[in-house]
Amino acid sequence: MSWGGAVGASPTLGERSKMPNLTDEQKKKYLEAPHKCPFCGSTEIEAGDSDDVGNQYVEEVACPDCKEKWSDIYTLTDVMVV
Repeated sequence: MSWGGAVGASPTLGERSKMPNLTDEQKKKYLEAPHKCPFCGSTEIEAGDSDDVGNQYVEEVACPDCKEKWSDIYTLTDVMVV
């Protein structure tokens, strides 16, 4: 799964304009339960291509039920010795 550009690339401006925006409430719910699609609530979401971008790790995610796509953005917040 890719936005149409290079692996790990962000959506183009044209692709982004076709993408629905998450409301603040949808984003809050997704961050609390990231195993569910923020658009339809399906638990059948699929991770796709990923890439490190600066100090962040970006992973494309898609929902086969409602066909929406988004990116999860991970930032290192701590490190510990195991």
